[in-house]
Amino acid sequence: LALGRAQAQSVPAPLDSLLTHTLDSMHNVLQNIGMGAALVLPDGSAWAGGAGISSTLPPVDVSPEHVFNIGSVTKTITAAAILRLHDEGLLSINDS
Repeated sequence: LALGRAQAQSVPAPLDSLLTHTLDSMHNVLQNIGMGAALVLPDGSAWAGGAGISSTLPPVDVSPEHVFNIGSVTKTITAAAILRLHDEGLLSINDS
């Protein structure tokens, strides 16, 4: 996920530190090779971070600019968005 940092205002330093620590902790708990996360807050500020590596040969650190292939995860995201719109009365799940 690339956020285009030039377009977004950065989060305050204490929040940046907390989010980075949280991502590093999740990386350690899940014991995965690498992961990234990005947030856009209601005020338009944005944060992105990476932990671990994206490749073993050669080892490449995950950075905030790293792009991951997310595959079938988009189906879950789409379903969640549709159900949220339904809950807000903006979409009927019975529409065709």
